[in-house]
Amino acid sequence: GFEVNEVSGLCQYQSAHLKPQWLNQWIVAQGKEKKLTMIELVPSGATFRAGRTEEILRSSRSESFFSDVVEDFNGDLLVLDLGLGSSEEKSGSAPLVFPGSIYRVSYPDRPYKAPAFPEWERLTSEAVSTFLDAEEFWLRDRAGLELASRGDPAIPELKRIHRSEDAAPIA
Repeated sequence: GFEVNEVSGLCQYQSAHLKPQWLNQWIVAQGKEKKLTMIELVPSGATFRAGRTEEILRSSRSESFFSDVVEDFNGDLLVLDLGLGSSEEKSGSAPLVFPGSIYRVSYPDRPYKAPAFPEWERLTSEAVSTFLDAEEFWLRDRAGLELASRGDPAIPELKRIHRSEDAAPIA
């Protein structure tokens, strides 16, 4: 069975960039275990239980402590290793503190490409609404937040979307 001794951070994986099977599954950073794991949650009555699991990354550094994980815009995973371990110097006078790191989990044949960010403040509500069915999860989410934050000026576009039969599911 799967056992989690300590969860430091987690995120729901919203793209299929790394593995299609990870879509909408939970990626868990386990601090003291120094590992990153994908956990599939399976309905179990009124709650959930851990189903299929897959270890994604494990550090061999004794000072590692995986504190969090986030999904980057392109679907890569970013793992924050605080490097909390320490050791006494030979003199025993002061501990050496190991610096932390940020790891990128990605495919080696897919180099990182920074996304183009829309200039949201320059876009009309109609233009923003076109991002509601974007392929990238972060664009869909941001478009919804952008329309909601505009308040009254966005209402005509929101009404149009509501009446539309071909509106994006997020709308």
